[in-house]
Amino acid sequence: MSVNKYKVGVLGTGTVGSVVIEMLDSHPTLELSGILNTRRGAFKNILAESDVIIELIGGIESAREYISAALSTGTHVVTANKQLIAAYGQELAELARANNAELRYEAAVVGAVPIISALQDQLSTQRVRQLVGIVNGTSNYILGEMTSQQLELPEALALAQQLGYAESDPADDLTGADAAAKLAILARLSMNVAVDINDVSYQGIEDIHADDLAYAQRFNLALKLLASAAYDGERLSLQVAPCFVSNSNPLAGIREATNCVQLQIDEIGELLFSGPGAGARPTAATVIGDVSRIIRGDKAPELESNADFKLDNDTHSSFYLHLLVRDCPGTLADIAAIFGDHRLSIASAVQWGVGTDARLIMIIHPCLHSEIAGAAKMLNQLEVVRSTPRILRLLEPV
Repeated sequence: MSVNKYKVGVLGTGTVGSVVIEMLDSHPTLELSGILNTRRGAFKNILAESDVIIELIGGIESAREYISAALSTGTHVVTANKQLIAAYGQELAELARANNAELRYEAAVVGAVPIISALQDQLSTQRVRQLVGIVNGTSNYILGEMTSQQLELPEALALAQQLGYAESDPADDLTGADAAAKLAILARLSMNVAVDINDVSYQGIEDIHADDLAYAQRFNLALKLLASAAYDGERLSLQVAPCFVSNSNPLAGIREATNCVQLQIDEIGELLFSGPGAGARPTAATVIGDVSRIIRGDKAPELESNADFKLDNDTHSSFYLHLLVRDCPGTLADIAAIFGDHRLSIASAVQWGVGTDARLIMIIHPCLHSEIAGAAKMLNQLEVVRSTPRILRLLEPV
């Protein structure tokens, strides 16, 4: 008995694309209709032969052009392109609806974790008040190696690249741009707000040092690159930043390249999604899963996005402040004077080392990020401060 096969065109044959093609070759109901890369294939011909287009070329402009052309003809699209969806997801979703086509992008956010489909389907009528999670597996792996092996960032990054967790150009992972794109997508779907990556305040891990991780271990904390969103119906906060979390927090135990997202929902309480967040095979499997949803006839619900919100990314929390200082008379007095001018209160302080290698580490009682950032700018002008102050957020208050 013959099986009616759905024809799938693949754009891009990189790490993920190659595995997707391998999976299509052995799939009982899917058939590869064409491949586009820099050496072969013509998009026009592939589109004409395809029921579904899988876009895995990355980048913005070419991918947007191909996806728009496919959706305009009523051809379904599956993509793992987080940067494109973060910037133009709303526009592309409207184009898909106008042409009775499906646009699916589960693999664009947190790898194999099915959070996108849950937000589009089972949770589409629920109100998510808060979201916090680890959405970049590469940075989580790097921070984990820096902690367990007492490595500096370049050494841990090299290990991540050897294992295929990090690209040859890891800028998006290290700067937080990758996590910011994912957060914009998650916030749009979970909170029904019309946002894009430009609304996200983000800071990466490129300035993290081994001594920051040593502090975390000494005081029963873990350092994670966290994406967080909070919306009370009026004010919206969207942030990506390295944060200290208590070892009692489930996020502290997330290892390797695993992702984990916590949702706080009015009617349900807390939901936690966790699973592989990096790697070619988990991502490729999620892409094929999206194609399967399309051929089953599953429809993504139409979400009405609210554009009426006030963006407020000035975090109010406790902060860690790391200063490399000269251990000499008057140092603490100079620092205390600046704290007084900015109305900052110290919860605890630890000094490591002496002389010109002294490190002063302080935990600041809850304040606005703008307040501690202003103080840090003044501290950086002191002669006794020998390097740019490092500021990190504490997720739980002190």
